[in-house]
Amino acid sequence: MKTKMFVMNSTFVDTVETVNLEQQLTISAPVGERSHPRVANIKSDVEKIQRTLNQFPNRDGGPVALLKVDGIVGPKTIASILNFQTVNQLKKTDKIVDPEGATMDNLRAGPDVIPQESVSRFIVELPRVLAIVTAAEANMSLASSALSTPGSLFAATAFTRLDRHYHTKNSDERRLALARMQRVFFLVKSAVGHLTQGTIIADDAPLNLQENSFMYTFEDGFNSGKAPANKIERFKGIPVDRIYITVKGRKMANDGFRYAMLHELCHFVTGGKSGVPLADDQAYFHKNRQKYDTLSTDLALRNADTYARFAHDVIGQLDLVF
Repeated sequence: MKTKMFVMNSTFVDTVETVNLEQQLTISAPVGERSHPRVANIKSDVEKIQRTLNQFPNRDGGPVALLKVDGIVGPKTIASILNFQTVNQLKKTDKIVDPEGATMDNLRAGPDVIPQESVSRFIVELPRVLAIVTAAEANMSLASSALSTPGSLFAATAFTRLDRHYHTKNSDERRLALARMQRVFFLVKSAVGHLTQGTIIADDAPLNLQENSFMYTFEDGFNSGKAPANKIERFKGIPVDRIYITVKGRKMANDGFRYAMLHELCHFVTGGKSGVPLADDQAYFHKNRQKYDTLSTDLALRNADTYARFAHDVIGQLDLVF
């Protein structure tokens, strides 16, 4: 079996609560790699950058060990600037903080205020995700009833969301879609509802495997036990039995976080030994609506984002942006 890894991507910027490190962090000249002609490393500027970097936890780009605020740019300060640029996925990783630019903007924004660790947050949000799935199942039940009673008053309403996301056009296609949807959502609820004590269903993504994504997981990870990934070179050795949360994922607002959870859970429980065709990444609603809207019914049923978007449409969040 070919193992697949999935990521939840976005081109949108999330709204997150932040703390201000200073009213306005300013430096008079660039700080960082001394070999660059434009870098001045003025002592007062360097101290500001060192002090600011120390405010960030390592997972959000801060130094592993607190920097000595001495105004001297040594190997640890340079490494810390590079780490900050890398973890925050900035386009320029030049080891320099300019008075204005992406690195300075991220430093000014401050560390994200996250009320709890991302893994704990994932567990706390599971009941809410299950409630969203339950709402989706209720809508599906209404559609099933409408199929049994053609011409009922509820038929048009019941089929609206089904047709919108799975592009069904007749009763046969609707029955096929509902049967597959019921199976996928059942597997999601079963996986979440039967977690034994000590089970790890979510974990922070390694800093070197952020994947420019919110979260990622592996095909049928739920049934794969503790086997390490071995089909994709860069993921060799990491367990496939969990969903990984990246730095970007930790910054998501709650609605987006739950959406990403459901999207990844659909990957996590399908394919492989599950007996249900893999819910792959055929198209993202928020990245390419035209492609999403033109998927065939078969491809829509094999698309994780379709399940997540359908469920959020049911609860009134069709146009959720993250």
